[in-house]
Amino acid sequence: MTDESTLLSSKRASVIAPAGCGKTELIARTVNKDTEHRSLVLTHTYAGVDALRKRFKKLGTKTSTYTVDTIAGWSLRLVISFPGTSNIKTSRPRNDQWDSVYIAAAQLLYISAIKSVIQASYDAVYVDEYQDCSPKQHDIVLKLADILPTRILGDPLQGIFDFGDSEIIDWSTHVKPNFEELPQLNVPYRWANKNPDLGEWLMTVRNAFEIGKTIDIRQAPNGCVEFIRQPTDPRSNGNFQRESCMSARCRVNENFLVINSWESQCHKIARMTGGKFRSPETIECNKLFDTAKIIDDASDNKELARLTFEFACFCLTKVKNELGRTAERIFNGTGLQQSRKYKHQQQLVVLEKIAEDGKLSSVYDALLMLKNIQNVAIVRYELFHEMLRSLKEYNTGKHDKLEEAAIIVRDRTRRTGRYPGRYVISRTLLVKGLEFDHVMVFDANILDRTNLYVALTRGSKSLKVVGNSAILNPK
Repeated sequence: MTDESTLLSSKRASVIAPAGCGKTELIARTVNKDTEHRSLVLTHTYAGVDALRKRFKKLGTKTSTYTVDTIAGWSLRLVISFPGTSNIKTSRPRNDQWDSVYIAAAQLLYISAIKSVIQASYDAVYVDEYQDCSPKQHDIVLKLADILPTRILGDPLQGIFDFGDSEIIDWSTHVKPNFEELPQLNVPYRWANKNPDLGEWLMTVRNAFEIGKTIDIRQAPNGCVEFIRQPTDPRSNGNFQRESCMSARCRVNENFLVINSWESQCHKIARMTGGKFRSPETIECNKLFDTAKIIDDASDNKELARLTFEFACFCLTKVKNELGRTAERIFNGTGLQQSRKYKHQQQLVVLEKIAEDGKLSSVYDALLMLKNIQNVAIVRYELFHEMLRSLKEYNTGKHDKLEEAAIIVRDRTRRTGRYPGRYVISRTLLVKGLEFDHVMVFDANILDRTNLYVALTRGSKSLKVVGNSAILNPK
């Protein structure tokens, strides 16, 4: 099995590592051992970035010896640092512009002067979750490998980014001809001190998935995994999932993840649970930027007050029912009756203040005040707090538009990581690379083998699988 010394001794290496077998830990320990050099560590999601940073912090690795980033973020910063040569002018590419960013980044790495910059900045490159690279991202890594020692780690069975028009590398075609293949990691460390039977069973599941065999959950060791049959009537599934989430329990120092296949359903169930479960936002967080732009473009102060209220209703429970009819008096110009004492008077007054002064500082105050209504829960936790941070950033006076401030804030979050919460409901895409104590997987029988494998391997202590059959036969 590959260790730190083996990885360091190879200048152009690849390692396959099943989930929970210490891939991220191996990167962290290798970088920590190589303290005299500076390492560039790349991955795909900022959940992965956060996981790597936590490992480095736990090991006490000097921050001056490593840089952790997503391939997308690092490539973007490279091309906008040389806008004349790369011809990339935007700092916030749309989905259809990313391929141009990657192509430009790879082309820049041909240039001698930029190669020198790379060599002056880093001494080695590590890429985690390599199975999720697109061919164009792979080209960037190949160029980096021509400049610096490069070690890539991944697991072909966890390649889940091949959706829509996205394309990911084929390990045999792209990796094997270009990198020395080091011994595979094969010890399920994630479960060793928590639920070793679960870890061993998941290695069996992996082997079966690799050769196209089915798995019968009922044959798992006792206490290893629980199968729960979902309702046969699809119309009952929403309430069933809500009730399952409401009954989910974990200890104070533990966390609980529910996997659902659909983003809209994740957000819906988070609302149905009254905010008990958080549903993370995508890294793009389009709702944040769309709302910021709409606020920037508000036609007048009353419209700004209305937009503030609508955003609060989107993110918080009960606000619309508690204030809606009265707040409409502010938005339509009727105004509050000065002689009357309203329920939620403070919240209404601060909304009225927006209609009077049109200041984004008042928008910030209003959101805070609306959040503090008794028994109100935040159901879009990350989105709501990113907007608060964006308003605070705007109020520093450094930006002309709220949208500009939101870009800064979202980039900062991507760099520093985020805490997903104690109870989380999400798709595999947003929790890949993360570890939870307890996991429940909804609609397990509709997941393909890569998404199912990722879902099954997130929990270290307990696993519940919900589906219409205990026989897993993913495509």
